[in-house]
Amino acid sequence: MKKPTANDREVASHVGDNTSKMYDKQGSVLRVETTINDAMGFKTFRAPEGKPRAAPRWQRMRKGIADLHRRAEVSHAANKRYLRTIAPVENTASLGELTARLCLPATWNGHRVRPLNPYAPGDATLLEAISRGEFSINGFRNRDLRPLLYPDAPASSREQRRQSAAVSRKLRLLRAHRLIRKVPHTHPYHLTPPAALLSRH
Repeated sequence: MKKPTANDREVASHVGDNTSKMYDKQGSVLRVETTINDAMGFKTFRAPEGKPRAAPRWQRMRKGIADLHRRAEVSHAANKRYLRTIAPVENTASLGELTARLCLPATWNGHRVRPLNPYAPGDATLLEAISRGEFSINGFRNRDLRPLLYPDAPASSREQRRQSAAVSRKLRLLRAHRLIRKVPHTHPYHLTPPAALLSRH
């Protein structure tokens, strides 16, 4: 795929050396692409290197062409998430109607979980943070949300652990309301379709 030119209008989201971008190719074709320059944050299901007869398991993605097929799968999935997040939706429902379910208590592993309030500053900041475009590439983890929710650097390791525990509770809250899902065998989370719909309103 050709690189965008000066005539193209581009919107890009970056996570380190990896990028998801959307651009209007000379006003006629909308293109979305994901470029993975740093594969260390991704997984591929294969046998360990040097042990071809060993049982396959989830391993770090390699930078060379050996895992090119898996890189294509990951990029395609990221493109789909990106499009799902920004795609226009014909929906006449108000934001209040869309968030009505979130304003009710939920359950998580048999325990009651408090409602979400999209209009409250804390919950609004949380929902805005998980909807960032760069997270369509490889999701988000606890450590990705901490600087967004707590912009001031923690003064001590104890405070850092406190913030990490607080973010873990927020992630459980979002999972209970079915706004995020955990990627199997990894730490990142992705938005669910209902959460992607909310992010466009």
